[in-house]
Amino acid sequence: MINFWLDNWYANTSLASILEVADIFTIDTSLLISNFISDTNEWDIMKLRLLVNEDPLQLILAILIPSNPILESICWGLLGNGNFPT
Repeated sequence: MINFWLDNWYANTSLASILEVADIFTIDTSLLISNFISDTNEWDIMKLRLLVNEDPLQLILAILIPSNPILESICWGLLGNGNFPT
């Protein structure tokens, strides 16, 4: 399951990092991405607006939600030098 605040799903980093959350205890770290996907398999914009402002919201809405269930997986992104961190 992908954590809404802490996992690197948003612009290849965590949403908490992008929004510069200074104190992790001020956010609900139990929230998952699935908490923000509606029964019709679309982003729940009303829920998202409660937590993020317009700029991150637009980037989130640009992320397509797969129409069929897929297994979650972990992957590593490249560093600036082209190497994978381990």
